[in-house]
Amino acid sequence: MSSPSKSPAPPPLVGNLGVHVREGRDEQELDPTSTRYQIVEAIVHLALTLLETREGRRSLTEVATAIIQERKAYAAAGRRRPQGHIYEDSLANMPIWIDTFLRRMRRNFPPVLIGRTDGEASAAKRDWGTDMNAYQAGHDAGVLWVKDSIISNMVYVRQQPRDIAGDSYILYKFQMVISVAHEIVHFLTGFLTGTMRPHTPPRVTAKPYGNPYGDTTRSGEAGRYWEHDFLGGFLEMWSLPDDPLDVRQPGVPFLFLSGKLGEATGREISMAYIDEFLNKRKVLLSYPHVHSNAAHHEEPTAAVGTPGNQRAARRSGVPCGWSGGLAGTRSSS
Repeated sequence: MSSPSKSPAPPPLVGNLGVHVREGRDEQELDPTSTRYQIVEAIVHLALTLLETREGRRSLTEVATAIIQERKAYAAAGRRRPQGHIYEDSLANMPIWIDTFLRRMRRNFPPVLIGRTDGEASAAKRDWGTDMNAYQAGHDAGVLWVKDSIISNMVYVRQQPRDIAGDSYILYKFQMVISVAHEIVHFLTGFLTGTMRPHTPPRVTAKPYGNPYGDTTRSGEAGRYWEHDFLGGFLEMWSLPDDPLDVRQPGVPFLFLSGKLGEATGREISMAYIDEFLNKRKVLLSYPHVHSNAAHHEEPTAAVGTPGNQRAARRSGVPCGWSGGLAGTRSSS
């Protein structure tokens, strides 16, 4: 009697995903069954899912088009530092190239390294070539660094009882999905330029990050440009002084609007939006829903941009009435 055949293993969420841990000079590859690997895999999968939505593809097309247009203008103006690119197609076909980029990133994601890095994550790009048709993502793109302390905190809070951890794991996951999507935008810049350190054109940014005052001698910030276009602002996490997790807390998520340093306003992002974003896979909401940070009781949420909802926090210090601090920093590359 023949034994029953085994069902084929489900395909991986992210193709060729390799996750390594850097501790000092030592580097170790994680087993796909390990907790840290599965946390990183879930984050990368959701970040790609976010960018694969119709709104995500539109936002990437917007960023990529702006990069090429600004680089052409920069070169035409005879700037001392040329802003080259390898994009030779019509800008009208940019959505096709965005599809190609996302498909190849999903099939062959760059190596992920858990270690010390500025901000939550950082894209280390590399020189890969001059023919966009030959781009295979993976090692062509470079390496994605993920902050070791955040992954460790995610493991820790998963092990804590609900009355201590609360929604901390969900908040960390939300924070990291946005951060990794942000870094994938930097890989997109490398896809369009073929080089390791392509300077983002100065005007492809958003205040108060990257190049806040239109200085044409400085590099822009493509990831922040994408965040502003896609989310309508920038995610920052603010710590609570009395959180039982202390330094292991993720903080409270705020969406800050674009503006000069010291003038950017922000509001707390509601858990209702985060729940839809992560658990119901409804990643396509025009803007995160926000509510006043001054009152923590349930109240009707309102999308950023609604008149009367443009106050509650300032980027220069702390949100109004806030006694905590900035829980983490965001990288710029």
